[in-house]
Amino acid sequence: MMLMNCVRGSVRVYVQTPSHDQYFTLDDSTKYLLLSPSDWRMMYDFTPDAILVVTSDYPYVEEDYIEAPYREPVLVQPNA
Repeated sequence: MMLMNCVRGSVRVYVQTPSHDQYFTLDDSTKYLLLSPSDWRMMYDFTPDAILVVTSDYPYVEEDYIEAPYREPVLVQPNA
């Protein structure tokens, strides 16, 4: 599992699973995002002061992670 926390500023995170897309905004140091290795993710729209901390419960093993998106990424929130 991967845990993300934006301790300063803000960042948007776009996540794809095999079945759906999700959008998250990390803009509060008390918000955390927990992702599984099978979740494809892209971080974008960082504020200039953003500090994103990413931790994992296991050492990185390249074969465990999805490096290519399941579908063509759409980097805008549906309601934006």
